[in-house]
Amino acid sequence: MDDKGKPILSQLISLVGFVVYLWLVIPTHHRQSLQLRAWHAARVACRHAARVTGRSSMRVELSCGTRRYELPLALSLASDWCSRAYDRTRGFPV
Repeated sequence: MDDKGKPILSQLISLVGFVVYLWLVIPTHHRQSLQLRAWHAARVACRHAARVTGRSSMRVELSCGTRRYELPLALSLASDWCSRAYDRTRGFPV
């Protein structure tokens, strides 16, 4: 690695260490609240992306006849996975 990359790498390691330190200092109920917010935001983003790509895939299918539903399906499955992770974090049996 050249000399330019060393300061960036050391800053990145310091940042990761600081984030881990903050995560350990935060009380447990605040950590759980942050996790729930992150899972909810990820679920909403995946669900919206799945809806948008699904509509786009329908448009393509109606205009050309080609079926391309792999991405909307993957995004929908990711949304379901985020919902299950949210429930697990909240303490519901999944």
